[in-house]
Amino acid sequence: MASITDFISAFKGGTRKNRFVVTGTWPSNVTNNITTYHIISASLPSSDLGVVSVPHRGRFANFAGDRTYEPWDITVLDDTNTSLWHSFQEWQKLINEHVSNLRSTNITDSFADAKRNWTVKHLDHNGNVLKTMTLVGCWPAIVNPIDFTMTQNGYNAFGVQINYDYFTG
Repeated sequence: MASITDFISAFKGGTRKNRFVVTGTWPSNVTNNITTYHIISASLPSSDLGVVSVPHRGRFANFAGDRTYEPWDITVLDDTNTSLWHSFQEWQKLINEHVSNLRSTNITDSFADAKRNWTVKHLDHNGNVLKTMTLVGCWPAIVNPIDFTMTQNGYNAFGVQINYDYFTG
């Protein structure tokens, strides 16, 4: 019979939800190029491997199909000059301008110029990296509003939904 000491040594303390670091680069044409991220909520994103069912002699043979990647949702803590919110807005404007509804002339070649790689690192209680996942070809699809209300205390935060091509790690 295993003891509680055996369980603790095998479990090794477990992982914590609040131990993570998000890093990444911004497109070079985003003027508010922030290097410190105040992301208060993120995740290691999921991927789904589709199934192709092929009928064969009254039954279905299942084969692996196309892989799809779910959008990556993050929650960003708003800073005093809303520079992170503005940076995400500028990033979106590089992809599609508000007035002209065209790609920004600041992008030299194509939509690929606006894509960047971002990394999520899951940390242990000592700050050592447990898992690293790099999201390749990131761009902000949705930048949520910053909500103001007189009925609540606390810090403002806003959500960003980031699409990406695939992840490694």
